[in-house]
Amino acid sequence: MKEIRLLTIAMATMLLATSCGGSSDGNNEEQNKLAESVTVKPSQTEVKGDLKGCFEVVDRSYDATVDIVYDYVLSVELKRTSNELPYDRDNVAGFDKMGDGSTEYCAGFGLELLDANGGVVEVKAVNSYNSYSDDQISVLRLLPDDTAIARFKIDSDKMAKAVSFRVISSLMPNKKEKKDDTHASADVDVPTTDGDISSTEVPDVDVTMEDALNAVDAANRAMDAGIKVLDAVNSMYN
Repeated sequence: MKEIRLLTIAMATMLLATSCGGSSDGNNEEQNKLAESVTVKPSQTEVKGDLKGCFEVVDRSYDATVDIVYDYVLSVELKRTSNELPYDRDNVAGFDKMGDGSTEYCAGFGLELLDANGGVVEVKAVNSYNSYSDDQISVLRLLPDDTAIARFKIDSDKMAKAVSFRVISSLMPNKKEKKDDTHASADVDVPTTDGDISSTEVPDVDVTMEDALNAVDAANRAMDAGIKVLDAVNSMYN
């Protein structure tokens, strides 16, 4: 009886190792299928949105390259024009700071991917999840005629359909978000080690809408990755 149990455990261990190895191979195979780079061109040099006329895309071809974390990263060179900015260069932040009131404005850039017919494949919204905050600040604080690179994170299935792109922009006041005192903090009676009762205040939790959206997007990516692993394992036994 003991030998049967040991044999069962050994077989289960082998199956587990095989399934883990199979899912890893599947993920590596999918990564290997991605082209090292995908070349796209701007459909227009003019930046759309609130910062129209203040920035433009440098007109050349751009290569979206494979990234370890995200499928592709597209690096776009943006140039500051001579037009006056609608914000103070020293008093602006990216949308990762939206709601903290640390600057007068939050601003940034997004991306629209277009197919061969000019149709929109995907819109990469102006937020910190779809881009890199440091890049955005570098562009926002450019002097006239200077250029800087803004990088955008793009899924492989969307990048495969894209042949061109256009840059979009947004500018919004950075007002400090008000907290609901009835939920943000509370006085709780907690017994101490000597039996006395003391009042302890629960610290405020500062969570902006941007943080919440980023958390949801991250959760969706994790769920998609889990589904791919399960599909790879199931395909081994079907």
